[in-house]
Amino acid sequence: MSNRKKTATFGVLYRVLFDEALDAIFVADAETGLIFDCNKAATELVGRSKAELIGMHQRLLHPEMNVEEFSSTFRQHLSNKKGQVLETQVITKNGEVKDVAIKANVVEFGGRKFLYGVFRDITENKKAFETCQLHAKLLNSIGQAVTATDAEGRITYWNKAAEQLYGLSRDEVLGRHIMDIFGARLKAGVVQDVVDSLKTGKSLTKETTISRNDGTAVHVLITISPINDLEGKFSGGIGVSTDISEKTWMLEVLEDAIKHVAELNSKLHTVERLTNHDIRNKLTIVDGRIFLLKKRIGDNPLLKEHVEAIAMASKQILQILEFQRVYVQIGSEDLTYVEVGKLMDEAVSLFSPLENTQIINECHGLTVLADSLLRQIFYNLIDNTLKYGEKVTKIKLYFKEDGESLKIIYEDNGVGIPEEVKNKLFSEGFGKGTGYGLYLIKKICETYGWQIQETGKHGQGAQFTMTIPKLSQTGKKTYDVKS
Repeated sequence: MSNRKKTATFGVLYRVLFDEALDAIFVADAETGLIFDCNKAATELVGRSKAELIGMHQRLLHPEMNVEEFSSTFRQHLSNKKGQVLETQVITKNGEVKDVAIKANVVEFGGRKFLYGVFRDITENKKAFETCQLHAKLLNSIGQAVTATDAEGRITYWNKAAEQLYGLSRDEVLGRHIMDIFGARLKAGVVQDVVDSLKTGKSLTKETTISRNDGTAVHVLITISPINDLEGKFSGGIGVSTDISEKTWMLEVLEDAIKHVAELNSKLHTVERLTNHDIRNKLTIVDGRIFLLKKRIGDNPLLKEHVEAIAMASKQILQILEFQRVYVQIGSEDLTYVEVGKLMDEAVSLFSPLENTQIINECHGLTVLADSLLRQIFYNLIDNTLKYGEKVTKIKLYFKEDGESLKIIYEDNGVGIPEEVKNKLFSEGFGKGTGYGLYLIKKICETYGWQIQETGKHGQGAQFTMTIPKLSQTGKKTYDVKS
């Protein structure tokens, strides 16, 4: 074969290799920077046709700002005769910026110098690398010790929290077998559990005690999970350890405190029960003596005033004891579904026959999530009506659904409550009596998750509205209406 034919054959072969190369290739005049030639991969990289690229200045391939002559990488490649790999960016026709690695060499042909550059798109690789770096930073910044091993059990990762928790640096453990580090520091049973878990491809979470490098013990919660490759084959394991020493200590302190509180609470209940019983017995004696005194003093106004004051004090002491009994009971019962109409009937039955007062109870068939103290709410409301409603002839209890809630409404046709006192109505100690009746009602409603307001108009009667949400804080249904 003649040299001419060999040259022609070589030229065809070069052209095929040039055009079919997977990496983008640009050839630019070294003196002018104008693109002389490019391959198919180059057109795909920047989204321009070959006709557009030939004759275009190389600086237009890059998104660099204020470039007057050549791009920075072009100048660097010109100054290095042996060729070097530089990372930079190119910009596509539609404005997309891509990361590339460029290896370029200066070549001479026909008396002219050209820069022959191979561009490799590293956008996805760079993103993956940056993601790995981010993950590494995140793992190093968390407060839990993270370790990883390969399929043979050699340690491949050890974050800063692991260094702090176990007292061993990353350089001391990388490449060593995990059992060399933890075998003697963990109980034999725990080690076997970890091995068995990894063999079966299951995760394991366990509380245990482990020895630090300085010999001190630390209570940890460990989670061990297998790592599988894309084919599902076991390729290693990852472990996360959390120092729960302080939590364990706090739990021990809390358990001890709860025990002491329970003992104290038991003593207080015993004292409360005994003293409450004894005081009531003494008050019975006092009331009996008051009755006898009233018989003996006749119409003496001065003595009668003193005796009435003693009688009132005795009555208020009894009311305070009753408040104490109910208040202690608040929150002590589990909430269950109770029938509202029935508890209203029971509350009414605790009063002497209400011959001059009509009771209208329209809450039969309504059940709500509450306890037996709902009866106490109705009792206190009725007691309040009878004491302060003056000429009351009707008491009514009914309900209505209102979107995502239900309202239980208690009302009477008495004198009502003045507007200026409504904002103080449920305050502790406010009122004409002991000031604890409505206060107790509000506290009981709060334990149910209800709201209560006085919604009546002065002169037209008192009205108390209890608003019940459709669901409790735990997502449980709070009421049900049976037809």
